[in-house]
Amino acid sequence: MKHSSNDGDHDVDLEMEGDRVRVLIWARPPNKATVVPADESRYRAACKFFGVAPASSYLRDMHTSELDMMHCGLGAQPIRALVVSLVTNISMLKLNLKMNQFEGLGVVAIAEMLKENCYITVINLSENRLGVGGAQAISSMLMENSTLVHLNHFNDPQDQSQGGGSGPELQQNGGCGRHGSGSLP
Repeated sequence: MKHSSNDGDHDVDLEMEGDRVRVLIWARPPNKATVVPADESRYRAACKFFGVAPASSYLRDMHTSELDMMHCGLGAQPIRALVVSLVTNISMLKLNLKMNQFEGLGVVAIAEMLKENCYITVINLSENRLGVGGAQAISSMLMENSTLVHLNHFNDPQDQSQGGGSGPELQQNGGCGRHGSGSLP
């Protein structure tokens, strides 16, 4: 499946490869007086691709250093659209996604994004029913991400029933010195 957008000074192609989304950005000379920033255009194209409405709070705050989308009811598809933009977002340092509904598939998308994004240093994923697949994705991400210094994925009833918590991978990650159930700093 492929979706294309040609807003602003670039073309954005989103290609679905199994459970992964591949983002292709093609630069072209500007031909309009009004240019839509690439991050916004990429996010809107991803929302269209996944069939979800763009989150106005993200559009408003996408270029700030901290994004609080706690308890926004974001399911797996809205999260997948969000991470397409976050992969290349260099402004965002702290991300609070506590108490949403994205479960394992959304966590896998976030973990893949965190393998590529070297700017986000603090993330709160607690109370999202991460499940075994989500925990494995987080574990894999921690082996590759050296910039994350605070990860909160606790207070999840499903995680506790499945032996959740931090494993050796979290302790081995040189960047992850703090983790746990505290609030997002």
